[in-house]
Amino acid sequence: MSDTQVTALDHTIQQTNLWLKKLVKEHHFADRHQAYDALRAMLQALRDQLTIEQALHLKEHGNGPGNRYR
Repeated sequence: MSDTQVTALDHTIQQTNLWLKKLVKEHHFADRHQAYDALRAMLQALRDQLTIEQALHLKEHGNGPGNRYR
């Protein structure tokens, strides 16, 4: 586990590593780097398709670190 001394960052790094591990296992990526590249591309494509209203809704109601550590 990473130890940045910032709880929100440590949690985010831990969660990202869990997602990457799951992607490698379930989608047969060669390694976490390849899984990261695919995850990053998918998230960027999703971001580019969101309307402003959808992005604001996600920000307000999402389950991300921004909501968890308020």
